[in-house]
Amino acid sequence: MVTLPEGKKLELANVRGLLRLRAERSQDGWARLDFTPELHHGQTGTRPFAAATGWMYRTTQEVIPCFAQQFSATLNVGEMLVMTCDRDRPGTLGQSLFQFEDSTGPKQRLVVVRLADLREIAPKRVRTESLRQ
Repeated sequence: MVTLPEGKKLELANVRGLLRLRAERSQDGWARLDFTPELHHGQTGTRPFAAATGWMYRTTQEVIPCFAQQFSATLNVGEMLVMTCDRDRPGTLGQSLFQFEDSTGPKQRLVVVRLADLREIAPKRVRTESLRQ
């Protein structure tokens, strides 16, 4: 059972929480990191998707994005962001993201994101003459 912050209770099978990250350079030496929590649940299935080389297959589950809990952080090179949850709040989104149990007992994850470097990545240019041949 997972209780979303808006109070909605969901009974989900095979649930695992993930943080989707989008990073963007905001200015020299700084980057904005946007996080969206997601709940992946249910049976795993293989679904086709289009790739640059043709059709490929990916193993996926149903996904519930938690847009109301999105958050952002702006980091300078060398800075860190540390994330975890409150252990005493069972059934919350935070528990789904950061806590699990294995054969040795309950465990809690600590996620550390460090902005190590900002490099400019130049796109590779393709000559149109070589595509026509």
